[in-house]
Amino acid sequence: FPSTRTVHPSVAALAALKKPYPRSLSPRGHLASMPQANRAVATVLWSDNFVLPALVLFRSLRMFGTKLDLVVLAPENALGAESFAAFRPLGVHVHRIPASPAPIPKHWSAQFYKLYAFRLTMYERVLLVDADTLATTNVDDVFEQCGDADVCASKNPGRLPTSRMQATIGVEKYANGGMFVLTPSVGMFDDMYRLVEESGTCCKWAFEQDFFNWYFWGKRGMFEGRTVRLLPWGHYNTYPATHLVHFIRGKPWHWWAYPVPFPVAPTGHVWGAVSSLQWAYVRGTLPAGAL
Repeated sequence: FPSTRTVHPSVAALAALKKPYPRSLSPRGHLASMPQANRAVATVLWSDNFVLPALVLFRSLRMFGTKLDLVVLAPENALGAESFAAFRPLGVHVHRIPASPAPIPKHWSAQFYKLYAFRLTMYERVLLVDADTLATTNVDDVFEQCGDADVCASKNPGRLPTSRMQATIGVEKYANGGMFVLTPSVGMFDDMYRLVEESGTCCKWAFEQDFFNWYFWGKRGMFEGRTVRLLPWGHYNTYPATHLVHFIRGKPWHWWAYPVPFPVAPTGHVWGAVSSLQWAYVRGTLPAGAL
């Protein structure tokens, strides 16, 4: 599909709507107007369950003035026609993942479809994010902060390892799989696809995240001699989330992510409740046809 080089009028109209956050969190003007040719934000879907979160994510990015292309990758026949059509009002490119070019690895899961972001070679750089995230400001500066690093990611939250892989690599180095910048390369995709089985990371806690860390920090395959950089800014559902809220705990499209008048109801952290309400506001600004 072609990359969008100019902003469509409908997208510009969306960006002009009332912003959901205080003025202190409004998009930084010099970033919102920066040219972002040949760069994109992509998310991967493998069922209809995360279509609404992806729509809200993309809506929040547009509200904060991003000029980046927005891309959804989804396996063929994984989403219904109505789901694909819902992305059109936001000017989102839908890229359908074709049948696998090689036999699917024995230990394969849907999370490994994230590897297909490396096949978006029409872009020089891609910010890959999970659908359960929400922009809290303009994120376009991520590419400048990454510099020349081959892969740029954010550190996984927490002080204790959540997997054997994280314990092996180290908590301070272990990157979160829900947000990282990559340089597309078909050769890199083929190499990673080939090594999925060898990694032994499937079907355990955060296995695609473990795989990325196994591949990047271990300098496996084509990544030998390449560099990884961890970003200084956060993207979590604990305060402060400087660029993206990542709903790694309560999902804001479920009732238990909000304060409810029952003493035993799980409300989570206060910041989690606030960010859930922000998500709900953005959902309420979705244009007709994107609900």
